This record gives sequence, C-alpha cells and structure tokens, in this order.
Amino acid sequence: MAVRELDRILKARTTLDGAGVSVHRLFGLGTETLTDPFLLLDEVYSRSPADYAAGFPLHPHRGIDTVTYMLSGFLRQIDSLGGACMIGPGCLQWMTAGSGVIHEEMPLESAVLRGFQLWVNLPRAGKMVDPEYREAAPGEIPIVPILAGKVRVLAGRFGGASGPVVGIQGHPGFLDVELDPGAVFVAEVPEGRKALVHVFEGALAEVGTQRALNPPDPGVLLLRDGDSVRFRAGTQGARFLLLTGAPLGEPIAWKGPVVMNEMEEVDRAYREFGTGTFVKVR
Repeated sequence: MAVRELDRILKARTTLDGAGVSVHRLFGLGTETLTDPFLLLDEVYSRSPADYAAGFPLHPHRGIDTVTYMLSGFLRQIDSLGGACMIGPGCLQWMTAGSGVIHEEMPLESAVLRGFQLWVNLPRAGKMVDPEYREAAPGEIPIVPILAGKVRVLAGRFGGASGPVVGIQGHPGFLDVELDPGAVFVAEVPEGRKALVHVFEGALAEVGTQRALNPPDPGVLLLRDGDSVRFRAGTQGARFLLLTGAPLGEPIAWKGPVVMNEMEEVDRAYREFGTGTFVKVR
C-alpha cells in the first residue's frame, strides 16, 4: 500500500462568525482549492457563554452541504422548511442547502459548548437540488471497535459499517477516531481522494512514516495522495476527525454562506434573498 504522508499543516485562526460567536476556523475561504471538496471547518469550544450567546441568527445557505457535529452542549435550530430541532451531545445533522435554506442556530448556555461545522461543496449539477435535512442521534451513529481504540462512522464506510445519513452527493467520508496511547490506526483511502485530519484531543506521534508530529496550535493536516492512511497516537492518546472526499475541480464563487460556480449566481442569490424569493422549497 502507498501510505499517505503529510503534505502541509493548515493553521487555524480565531475569528467571529454569526452575530459574534468566537470560532476556531480550521480552514476556510482562501484554502478551498487545497481542501476541495471541503470548504470550511469551524470548531466552537468554550466554557464562557459570552463567547457564543449571540449565536447564528437567521441566514441563508445555497449550493453546499453544512454538517454539524456536537460533542457537548446544545444548538437550537429553526429553518425555512418548517423544521425545528435540538442538536445535542453526540448528534449529527447533515443539511443539504441546495437551492436555498434560511435557518438559525442558537446555542444554549452549557457548562461546555463544543462542536464542529463542516461545509462540503456541491457539484455544479447538484447545487440547486431541493434542500434536505438528515439527522442522527448518538445511538444511530455506528461505533466500530478497533485495536486500542474506536471509530465513529459519521459518513462513508469503515470496518463494514456505513454512516447514518444516505444519499450524500460525492460520498464523502467523515470519521471520528479515538486511539489509546501508542495505538495505530490504518484505513484505506482510494487514490485521488483528498484526505484531511484534525486532531482535537491528544496528539499524533506518527503520520504515515513521519515521526514526532505534534502541531503546537490547532490546525488541519493535509495529506499527500496514496491509497491508505496510517497514524500512531502519542503518549496521551489521540482523537481526531478524518475527512476524505473526491475533489470537484470546478470553479468556486464564494460570498458568505452562498457558494456557487460563478459570481453572477452568487449575486443572484443575494438579490433573491433581498426580495424574498430566495427559498424555492418551503
């Protein structure tokens, strides 16, 4: 097997989003050609409600999938499809915005609020599909035991298990991997697919054949091409997200929460938002 080695580390930065929520932007606008088909990965992690109380009031999305994965705390969501839900610890929500959704996500005060939001680009042919929500409670997410660890299969396949949401364009993979100290994780990732890793607990001592990888700041590891990944946990163990997906290789026109192929399509989306014609399916 051709084990993937580290290409580069995408350094995170702290920024404000929504109405003033402090987020760690692990990657986003400016790195989209490197991370294609993934556009953005944010982490919210705070013990202070002042960091997140303002929340994410009503805003539009078009042309992308937004994926919310909570580790602790709660988000209350309402949307233009008439839906309302609570996204709590261990829950996954996969929203295909498609032709257009307006929604809001408001955090509830918690001892610790921690979660991730991932944006996955949709191909030109699928950007204007009808919007759809897919949700999974913790008990619906397969957990695959491995030697000295476990893997939560959020999307895609691993160890004979499939993620709980189906019908996702592009068939991306999204794994939450936990390893005991010194444990090794190996998985096949077909050549040509992008592979990115975010270590959010502990550290990795090896990536591929490279040793002593301990990024000093939160960030994302972008791996070179190959047909498999191999990681060894450090002395404190490791927990990380593994994202895999086939690059679209299409033009990207991006402004705020709307991502299309041409800027004229983006401008049209905002004109429609201003005139009340943005939402095509209610």
